[in-house]
Amino acid sequence: MTKIIISTIVAIVVITILVTNRISSKLKAQVKGTFGEKRVMNNVSNLSSEYISFSNIVLKNNNHISQIDNLIVSPYGIFVIEVKNYKGKIYGSSNSQEWSQFINHKEYKFYNPILQNAGHIKTLQYILYGISNLHITPIVVFENKAALKISTNDDIVIYRNQLVNTIKQFNIPLLDAQQIQQVITRIEQHRTYNINDINQQKQYAQQARERSVNNLNNNLCPRCGGELVFHSGKFNKPFYGCTNYPNCTYIKKIE
Repeated sequence: MTKIIISTIVAIVVITILVTNRISSKLKAQVKGTFGEKRVMNNVSNLSSEYISFSNIVLKNNNHISQIDNLIVSPYGIFVIEVKNYKGKIYGSSNSQEWSQFINHKEYKFYNPILQNAGHIKTLQYILYGISNLHITPIVVFENKAALKISTNDDIVIYRNQLVNTIKQFNIPLLDAQQIQQVITRIEQHRTYNINDINQQKQYAQQARERSVNNLNNNLCPRCGGELVFHSGKFNKPFYGCTNYPNCTYIKKIE
């Protein structure tokens, strides 16, 4: 009887430690992400007052929910920023489903932030539908400590200290004051602070990642769901391209 009690106690202790470690890891990741977003906001504060910024904003439109790390509205367009507060060597490409972080001789996989940002933009497009001259630019920002080994198409993947200059390169006015106010009003109308919405967003994000994998397995674009069509390519480098080009520039290289 004593052995059974001891075994039960040991099992409870082990389970408690495992659960605590798992929760602790999640909390560390959340805190780490929040610090990264705040550092980006500090960088963005160096922009002039014509740039209006939002941080860690959750937007809801019917069944579409997205949590955007940093969102900037300006006369020169809208910038959707996905922040990755990672260090170490980062490997990935525009088309790969997962990217890799190598640190302390270990590899950690994470979802392609370019595809992640594409989901945010889709929700934003729903919300801002009907506003003319709308140009949304996705940007993925890594901490300066990271060593980026990234192969991209036209996607913008940069270090945090490059962010302000990258945004300033977009210097052609697209939105007037009335349109900017329309954008901000729509954003505020669809902004949610409801904890159930936020939890639903996390579930939706996981489902979106799974849907993206399924699309690739069925020869569909992981960004927009369009059909992937074979192209011979230049210099005998064939690839699959999305039929929704030029609205979607996703390509899948053939090794």
